[in-house]
Amino acid sequence: MVLYSATTSGFEQVHGVLDKAMQALGVAPAAGGDAASGYSLAEGDDPSLFAGRQAAVLARGKRVGSMGIVRPEVLANFEINFPCSVLEMDIEWALSEDGQR
Repeated sequence: MVLYSATTSGFEQVHGVLDKAMQALGVAPAAGGDAASGYSLAEGDDPSLFAGRQAAVLARGKRVGSMGIVRPEVLANFEINFPCSVLEMDIEWALSEDGQR
């Protein structure tokens, strides 16, 4: 999990971490819309993130995480006063023998 908090939400910061993590795992961006060949982003549905400002992370056609800007109500529950963006991703699929790495 990655959490970025500052005076701005920093969505681009967590997106950059996603790109670097996938590069380290040997997974390239999906080429030509072929989600089975790499990783891509799709519309997300996480209730703790702003609708329209979030994405599901897909790798080789399977959902492996989510990223987006955290809703203010969620931040208030943790007494966080600045906007935050988050990336949450499972990497077990890439580390397993059947992860096709």
